[in-house]
Amino acid sequence: MAEGSAKFTGRAGSIHPYAENSMSCVVAFECHSRGYDVVSVPYDGGNTSLRSLMEDGRAAWFDINSGKPLRFIDLKGRSPSELYDEVRRHIDDGKRYMLEFEWFCQNLRHAVIVIHTDRNQMHVFDPLTGIAMRNAVDICGFFSWMKFGDGVGPRLLRIDDLGLDPDIMNDVVQARGGPDERIDH
Repeated sequence: MAEGSAKFTGRAGSIHPYAENSMSCVVAFECHSRGYDVVSVPYDGGNTSLRSLMEDGRAAWFDINSGKPLRFIDLKGRSPSELYDEVRRHIDDGKRYMLEFEWFCQNLRHAVIVIHTDRNQMHVFDPLTGIAMRNAVDICGFFSWMKFGDGVGPRLLRIDDLGLDPDIMNDVVQARGGPDERIDH
């Protein structure tokens, strides 16, 4: 896992422009994993692509082969340990996934990266905060902050094999040096 490779800067004080922007941080991390030197753009409230991405994390991706709408894997785990076991059952070695969920104490959606390593370990990385979790105790501790239940439960989407929607991408990430680089893939 390339922790820190898509580091997000520009936070100013306790109220920062990335507070509600984890979805674009996941997008920037995946772009970086594919070789783009990009960073997430701050959320200013007016970016419609960011707003649609925050409402549905699938907006950034498309199925290259079929063109069919993407389907999340709705996770049914009712506790952090059940969720941990369920996520492990759904992920494959070396593949990257987005785990989207609601915080239990707020009606805010958040997204993180999940990777199953070739050493049969699950890693969870939050590109918004830069926090990496590599063991069951830390991951379950993180999962304990999630809302569980029908309609709000966590959901999983494999992203490493999906196309990047250039219209969304060019609105939610920019080249590390500035907005000169466009994403064509």
